Order: sequence, then C-alpha cells, then structure tokens
Amino acid sequence: MKTDEFVETLISQLKDLLPHHHISKAPSKYLSYVKENLKEGEVIVVSDFSENYSFIVQDSVQGFYWTNDQATVHPFVCYHKVNGKLETLSFIIVSDYMKHNISAVYAFQTKLVTFLREKVPNISKLIFFSDSAAHQYKNCFNMINLTYHKEDFQLDVEWHFFATSHGKGPSDGLGGQFKRNATRESIQGTIIRTPQELYQ
Repeated sequence: MKTDEFVETLISQLKDLLPHHHISKAPSKYLSYVKENLKEGEVIVVSDFSENYSFIVQDSVQGFYWTNDQATVHPFVCYHKVNGKLETLSFIIVSDYMKHNISAVYAFQTKLVTFLREKVPNISKLIFFSDSAAHQYKNCFNMINLTYHKEDFQLDVEWHFFATSHGKGPSDGLGGQFKRNATRESIQGTIIRTPQELYQ
C-alpha cells in the first residue's frame, strides 16, 4: 500500500472511530457525573448478568461433568450518599432460573428494592445503569416496566445504558469475585451443587 493510500485509509477509519469512541465513553462519564451530584435518597444501581456459574465438586466422578448444573448470578453495585459521602452497597442474586430475560430482571429488581429499603430508609429514586443487551434490559418490556415502576415500587426511576461489550464495570468485578470465592470453596471441599447451596 502506498503512503498516500495508507493515510487516506487511516483518516477514513478515524472518522468512523470518533463516534464509536464517544458512544463507548459518554455513559461512563455520565455515571461519574451522577455519582458526584447524587442527592440523599437517590441510589445509583449498576447491574449486569454475570456468566452462569458452573458448579465444581472436588474429586467428583467423571459423570458429574456431563450432568453439571448451573446458577444464574446477577450482581448489583449500588451507590448512595450518607451525610454527603458516597457509600457503596453490593447485592447479588443467585437463581436457578436460567433465562436472562426481562422477567428475571423484574423479579431481581423486586428483591433489590426490598434490600435497598432496609439499607437506605429514605430511598426515593433509583438510577439504573446497565449494558444495552436487548434481551435483558433494552427492550419494550423493560420500558413498560419503567412506566409502571412508580406504581410497583413507589420510587422514581431512570435507566441509562452503556454500550454493549465496551469494558467491564463494577458489577462485573463483583460477579467475578463471587464466582472465584465459590470455586475456591468448592475446591477446598465445601460441596456446592445447587443454586440453593451456592446461596448459603
């Protein structure tokens, strides 16, 4: 490729990269802005499904590999202010429901709201951040859920979307740490074969 052709190709590709870069970075900047300007009673919720956890049993028979069950792991990392200081709460759902769809998201939100009401008694608003996965979060069914959120949970709500597959967030780290700890416990002899045992 000649130098002139290379430069023209590079410039053309950079023009495509600029909007892509903006789309990938703008939501993260907005999350930082919301954290800085969070009011008392507002809770930021960063959520994402982790990959399903596959159970590991130390010294299991070979057949266990072929009949191995899994659990859905959905971490939530929540931020709220206490006396002007940003505090973090973690909440993880472990479920035997293997579909990562809006029904699961709504059920998990119900559990999350109960948890947050205990931890943040003055809660008045949830500000969700998630990826743009259409099957899980960014779809017409979730928009309907948002429409009825105030009626269902007596809380105001916002929902913001990160660009899908553009980096890892705090909920990814929480989910990964949870699964590493479960694997370590299994390898050290604690028997964890079901979502119920994983929860305990």
